Parts: sequence; C-alpha cells; structure tokens
Amino acid sequence: MWWLIGVMGLMAVAFLVLLVKLVALRRRQGAIRRFLDSADALESELYECRDRIRALKVALAEIPGAPGIPTLSSLDSDQQIAEALKRLLSNRLWLRNNVDSAAVHQISDVQQGIERSRSRLAAQLEKLEDAGAELAKASTQLPAAQLQAIAREENAPTLH
Repeated sequence: MWWLIGVMGLMAVAFLVLLVKLVALRRRQGAIRRFLDSADALESELYECRDRIRALKVALAEIPGAPGIPTLSSLDSDQQIAEALKRLLSNRLWLRNNVDSAAVHQISDVQQGIERSRSRLAAQLEKLEDAGAELAKASTQLPAAQLQAIAREENAPTLH
C-alpha cells in the first residue's frame, strides 16, 4: 500500500514538472511569436513610410517654386529606412542564432524595442500624412495664374 502512495506521489511530481515545462515552453513560443509579429509589422511599416516619402517627393516635384515647401533633400530618407531595415534584420538574425539559448525576458526586451520603434515610426507616418495633406491643400490654393507663370519660367529660354 505504501508503495502505491509512493508511485502516485512520484507521478504527481512528474506531472507538475511536465506542467511547469509546458508553461515555460508556451511562454517562450509566445515571446518568439510576438517578436516575429512585431518585426513583420515594423518591416511593413518601414516600406510604407518609404513609399509615402517617395510619393511626397513626386508631388513636391510637380509644384516647383511653391512657397513654404520643404526641399526634396530634406526628405532624403531612403538611407535611413535602409539602415532601419538592416537593424531589423540584425534582430531577426540574433533571434535565429539564439532562439534556443536566449531567455524569454531577452526575447521580450528585443521585441519591446521593436514596438518602441514602431511607435516612433507611427508618429513620423502621421506627420508625413499631415505634410501630404498640407501639400495637397497648398497645391489647390495656388492660383492658376501663378501656376502658369511658374510653367512659363521653366519653359523660358535662358542665357548662358
């Protein structure tokens, strides 16, 4: 009878150990999944930002000489976006190389850093959206005569 109680106690301990390991495995998998989801979202948002900036550059190029419009060089962010994508790739490679040995809190810390980057990028995207709206508003407010004068200036022969 005592041996039966001992076996049941041993089975209960084994069950608890397995349960603890299962919970730890689920926490690790959840942290990895959140990391990858955040990285995918940031990558997508970086590409969206790049596309919006390029579209804004095209719109700016269509309104030469308009007052209050920032220069195209101030929007030269392709290099910055490429650097952000490289850092993101570096984070993904870190995860790939350390997925078995990294602690859950390390994975979560990197994921939270990605989320902070996403928050900052969201604020920048909002400013970019506002700038695009202001540009559209400014371009509709330019009088037709001013647009024609600008066009004549561009087409006028120059003396060299």
